[in-house]
Amino acid sequence: MGSQEDELDWPGIKAAALQALDAAILIAGRSAKGVLVQQHPVPWPPDHNRLTLVPGPARGVYWRDCQYFAVDADLSDRPPHRQPLEQPVFNPKTRTLRLDVPDATRDALAAVTRVRVYRVDDQDLKLKLKLRAALTDVTRGPRIADLWSRGRRELSPSSARQQLNEGQRRALAAMTSEGGCFVWGPPGTGKTTVITSAVRDALQHGRSVLLSSHTHVAVDNVLEALMAEDAKAGRPLLELGAVVRNPPADETKILPSVRDHPHLLLDKAAAAAVNLVERSESLRAASRENEGNPTREEEPRLRNELDDAGIDVVEVRALRKVVETRELLCGVRAELEEAADHEREAVARSAEKTAALHQVAGAADERRAIEGLLGQAKDLLAGAAVAVEESERSCAVERRRLAEARAVRTTAAAAAQLKRAMILPWTASRRRRDLAASDVEVVSREEAYAAATAGLRVAEREQTLRRRQISDLEPRLERAVERAHAESVAASELDRAVAAANAAKAAADRLRSAEAALQQMPTDPDHETRIARLQDLGAFVLVTRYNSVLQKLAELDEELAELKKAEEKLKDEYQATRLTLLAEAPVIATTLTSLASNRELAKRRFDVVIIDEAASAEAASIVYAGSRADRTLALVGDFLQNAPIAEVDDAVDDETRRIVAWQSKDIFGLAGIHDRWTAERHPRCVALVRQYRYPSIVGDVVNAFCYAGLLESDRPSKDSDGSTITFIDTSGGGVHLEPRNGSWVCRPTQAAALLLAQRLVTEHPADTLGYVSPYAPQALAMESAFDRAGLAVQAGTAHRFQGREFTRVIIDLMQDDRPRWVAAADLSGPARAVSAAKLLNVALTRGRKQIFLIGSWPFVVGCDSPGMRALAGLEGKANFERRGLGDLG
Repeated sequence: MGSQEDELDWPGIKAAALQALDAAILIAGRSAKGVLVQQHPVPWPPDHNRLTLVPGPARGVYWRDCQYFAVDADLSDRPPHRQPLEQPVFNPKTRTLRLDVPDATRDALAAVTRVRVYRVDDQDLKLKLKLRAALTDVTRGPRIADLWSRGRRELSPSSARQQLNEGQRRALAAMTSEGGCFVWGPPGTGKTTVITSAVRDALQHGRSVLLSSHTHVAVDNVLEALMAEDAKAGRPLLELGAVVRNPPADETKILPSVRDHPHLLLDKAAAAAVNLVERSESLRAASRENEGNPTREEEPRLRNELDDAGIDVVEVRALRKVVETRELLCGVRAELEEAADHEREAVARSAEKTAALHQVAGAADERRAIEGLLGQAKDLLAGAAVAVEESERSCAVERRRLAEARAVRTTAAAAAQLKRAMILPWTASRRRRDLAASDVEVVSREEAYAAATAGLRVAEREQTLRRRQISDLEPRLERAVERAHAESVAASELDRAVAAANAAKAAADRLRSAEAALQQMPTDPDHETRIARLQDLGAFVLVTRYNSVLQKLAELDEELAELKKAEEKLKDEYQATRLTLLAEAPVIATTLTSLASNRELAKRRFDVVIIDEAASAEAASIVYAGSRADRTLALVGDFLQNAPIAEVDDAVDDETRRIVAWQSKDIFGLAGIHDRWTAERHPRCVALVRQYRYPSIVGDVVNAFCYAGLLESDRPSKDSDGSTITFIDTSGGGVHLEPRNGSWVCRPTQAAALLLAQRLVTEHPADTLGYVSPYAPQALAMESAFDRAGLAVQAGTAHRFQGREFTRVIIDLMQDDRPRWVAAADLSGPARAVSAAKLLNVALTRGRKQIFLIGSWPFVVGCDSPGMRALAGLEGKANFERRGLGDLG
């Protein structure tokens, strides 16, 4: 891998970040407090790659989240003696812990026979391990790789807004165009303004946004700006579910304005989406009403009353069963008597209906028989009518033929009587033959006619017979139909009577069985006496009331259980809504630490990722967050302010130096941006140059030793402004620093700062006031002093206050007669001097109106560092003055 300023692709960037993170994890693990995994030393396997242990009892230990080290059993658990172990696998069934032994560890402990194994689960270490796991799972980071590209990037000027200055418009164009970019924003130059504009632009184009920083205040500053713009414009962008702030476990770290917003925080947004407060209160009110039901008080009162009367509830219930059994037996017997009567009546009705059915039995068969005969008769009558009609036609034909035959005979006879003289012989003979033939024909026709007439008489007689038969059958059929209907009705009535009889018998049988069962229950001769005694005490009435109360209590408990289930269901709905918001909200605002620790966010990618204060966050966190960007990545920050805080090992070769650089350098420096000129040459960097926060005299100071004249001030200092920078000179006041917890405190400057703060708070009660010190113990001491004095003054180091601003700021330089940290402020010097310059830069640029410096003026004037020279150059300026410690009293 080349130097950090070479072009890198995503695999190279990821590998470099992971190497640096591994080194940081190792350092954190070695320096954190270790806990023995197994109380006694274990044999060291120099020829094996695994070590198996049986840990002692430990609750709440997440074995995979810990770092493990092996230490020679003859040596102490000091960081230099710790050798790392990897890949922990815990088997809960066998309660064994298996650890892999890296080659380097095996070589380092080659001559060792026994080791002690320690685990480290320091919170900072856990966060680094989570970041490493998250970054390891990332497969692509196209926009991160853009930052190392030397190619020019086309910007979209249409994204600019008119109310922004030229530099801000160029920055907005960079933050809304496709690709990755750096936005270098010195203090007060409007980084937050540009970020809010970029967020709004993304939302207007339907793009999702991840807004992140390593500090809560930087994230919340942007949200505050969005809230302010919403209030000014009157058209809300921060509607429910649009912008979601993923909160830390300690919500006090969030700015009050964001914390108090009705639905910006994730939990509040989810609660509002499901109407959690109202629904929870409704369920709780119902539960309170249930739990306060008078029945719950009545139960113990009745129980006490029973106890006071010496009434045994179990005995009363048992005897009550005896009484109830007797009452039940009487009831059963009465019902049985009635059921037996019903049974007898039903049987009688069944017999009556059976007799009635016997009287009309066969009527249906008779009807069917008569219907058959009648049908046959009608068929025969129809046939007879056809025969009569045919016979009549035959008679008519034969009668006509007979008449014709007789007419022919008459003619033939007449011809035969003519005189023979007049007829030839053969003619007479022919005429005789014709006469004889006609006689034969007449006889034949007479016989045929006679036969036809006889057939007609037969057909007429058959017709008459069938008509008479039909006349006889039709009345019989009518009577048969009536009898068949009566038979059907009787059969139905019989079926109903039989069913009723069976039902009555079944009911009676059940009652007889119940009677038999009740009669078999054991009896006690003493029952009557005991029952009488309890009746005299009113025990049965009292226990009945008690049983009723218990029943009501059971119903109340069931209702309360349902209410609890509804509360659990509401909680589940709320949790599901939280996950949905994390997965779908257009804008997610979160710190880099929370981003790497959140499993739900690890699954999500964004169109736009904006990281504020990027120069003071560790590179691995920036790489991970930046890898979530698909379209646009904007790293916003000032590399001339606080750099990432990192412990590093000494670099002994090029590879180690590269790893150390990725641990300690800011992301700007890793991409080759470390001063004004490299920033201006970088194709992916846009600078904001006009500052609006502090007076120009402050801008002149930081321009002198940090920004090389880059900054332009919007508000020039005027003589009428009075003192903008006041230097409280401690020289001659016996100032000296005392060591504390590896750092320093200074009592005289503490007293001076307290007096100054009291005066400023009195004179300007509505203004905000901050106290900045280079050393944490001094800042903590002043925080306690301000609290005791009842002063609303925030105290901290410059690291803590980056991204914050106050109306007035007190800067305690912590100087005595020796050069201290801030005195070395020099961006061209060694690492400590560079850090001092950045700290001084942050401190000086926190105040909007006035800066108060506490230190030794002779020392400042006599010191040759660029930072001190810039302060010494204030002498003679119209808006600068020096005072002594005595002026504070």
